[in-house]
Amino acid sequence: MSEAQAPPLAVDADQEHEVESCVDRLKRERADFLNYKHRVEGERAADRERERMDLLRELVPAIDDLDRALEHTTPDLVGHPWARGISLARERQYMRQSCTGNSRRPKTNTSTACCDPAIDSEHNFSDQPRWW
Repeated sequence: MSEAQAPPLAVDADQEHEVESCVDRLKRERADFLNYKHRVEGERAADRERERMDLLRELVPAIDDLDRALEHTTPDLVGHPWARGISLARERQYMRQSCTGNSRRPKTNTSTACCDPAIDSEHNFSDQPRWW
């Protein structure tokens, strides 16, 4: 006889109960695994966010100090290459912040959705610092 014509297997109540029990345990294990997976993903996301916040707590005071120093640049250092390079680095940081929507400085060109140096003249600069 072929498999298609095989008589149905006789399953008694004990075997059926055991199969149902195994299926239930399998479903519980699957649910436990999915819960574990979601919990671990949530913990990882929380860890990443905590690391970002720790980094910001360290960087923000340094950036604020740099802003204050640049605001009080003496006239004899205005054209100095080192001071210009520091200013350029800070302008790049402003551009990154404004692209992500985290800029504390008001944007002058709010019509662009993203900072494209070809479009936004406020952020148009060379990748190589110029020393003059």
